[in-house]
Amino acid sequence: MNPYFWFFAVYAFLITPVTVHAGVRIDHGIRWRIRLLVAGVPVMRKNKAEESEKKMEAKTLAQSLSSPKRGLITALIRDGTFKRLLMAFRLERLHVQARLSFSDASATAISYTLIRTVMEILHRCGALPPKITGYIGADFNAQGTEMELQGIFSARLGKVAFAGVRLGISALRHRAELATEEKQYAASH
Repeated sequence: MNPYFWFFAVYAFLITPVTVHAGVRIDHGIRWRIRLLVAGVPVMRKNKAEESEKKMEAKTLAQSLSSPKRGLITALIRDGTFKRLLMAFRLERLHVQARLSFSDASATAISYTLIRTVMEILHRCGALPPKITGYIGADFNAQGTEMELQGIFSARLGKVAFAGVRLGISALRHRAELATEEKQYAASH
């Protein structure tokens, strides 16, 4: 067994680039797509479209807000391990494209002018990173406002793996804490 082989195999694993291409389109519904590439090879591709006409009932909304998963997710966010996982990825490019179109032409014009002015000021002051580009347009035919976000995020496989392991360990720990709290609550009643 050659130790140099194993050293370089682990090193190659740790420096393997991971890229996520993500896109969200909001018009009459919400459509999103995610594509994951490891070392330039496509590994996963997901697409989903949600129609805005589908409305969640109040009962299912209340159940989803009080679910035990919500407590686990908030604990992971407060703990900082979810933030560490997100920090493993860095922004390579973000492109925002929007078309404003309201039923009232004056609302379209005012909104377009306001957004365009704010974005121009931020661009001139250097507050926007050069990795963020975009286009905004106005349409006075009342066809509905549309917005599309496309971004590329990259990381190294080793960083994502270590952050994922930390997130998994933290999730197991918080799940055990939540289970003991539920047992104590059930025992007291």
